[in-house]
Amino acid sequence: MGPRGGSSLVVLTGQGFDDLVSVTFGDQQAELLSSTAEQVELLTPASETVGTVDVELTAAAGSALASSAFEYLDFDDESGLTGVLGASQWYEILGSYWTEPVDDYGLAQLWFLQQPAAAQYWEFFSPSVETCSSDGFLVDTSTGMDLGEPYVTLETDGGTWVDLSPDDEHPYFAANLDSLSFLWDSSYELQVSGASGLPDLYVPDSVVTPPSFTLISPELDGSTVPAWPLQDLEFSWTITDSDHALIYIARIDARTSEILEKVSCVADNDGDFTVPATAWAGWQPGDWLYVYFGTSKAGSATMPHDNSSSAVAGIHWKVGAAQAQ
Repeated sequence: MGPRGGSSLVVLTGQGFDDLVSVTFGDQQAELLSSTAEQVELLTPASETVGTVDVELTAAAGSALASSAFEYLDFDDESGLTGVLGASQWYEILGSYWTEPVDDYGLAQLWFLQQPAAAQYWEFFSPSVETCSSDGFLVDTSTGMDLGEPYVTLETDGGTWVDLSPDDEHPYFAANLDSLSFLWDSSYELQVSGASGLPDLYVPDSVVTPPSFTLISPELDGSTVPAWPLQDLEFSWTITDSDHALIYIARIDARTSEILEKVSCVADNDGDFTVPATAWAGWQPGDWLYVYFGTSKAGSATMPHDNSSSAVAGIHWKVGAAQAQ
């Protein structure tokens, strides 16, 4: 299946594809990408109608017809845009200085965008890589699709799975994760069934989680809360198979627990990044700083109904605290 706008990648396997002449979907000719005696790769043509069409292959040896072999769906071709956005995240709590015990935890969230857009999950933190922002959450997810109450599941090849439920107040699907449902360095298939406005979908590699890493500095894993003066803050970490490093720091009023300011950054995964002192608009000695540092890896899937991308990130967070000095 694929959108009526065409451009779906299709792979045909068999025998006798020597000297291939053409492949047609209905009465429209496909764009041939590559061809061998046993395999053909092509992009589907656009279709003026929705529904199933015949696929006919013509080669030097003759032609073959497969009746109703491809289904055109009533979607535009959204190649190059993001259709599913979100993250599957694991939060590892550092340090033994917390006033109450805090366990590691995980969270998965998915948005099915009503209008696919040029967006990546890391843009929640800053508009470009190697920068910081005080705005945060820069991606508009307010136009999530209303899919009713379908079954939305993430499942690994090994059978580990988690069901996501629609949120009551926001247009996304979410689930809490435990150490059994969040696996390091793994790939998850997105499964959607019973959705309003979407066909049943089974999309491998929609979520890819990064390997675990070590945060080298700053030191957040001690028994006492570190004190930080207002100065450039250097982060260093071990490099693993990830795309980006993400930083989120919230400055908290020690008396009221009110968030006074937030700074978030996106960095290349090269093992080193500095948050400049100028990123802060204010700094009050005694304020608490909640520090999140993570490595992120994006999925690589194409949604078959409209050719949009699944930009769901797998993220491993290290979470600690400091006090402004």
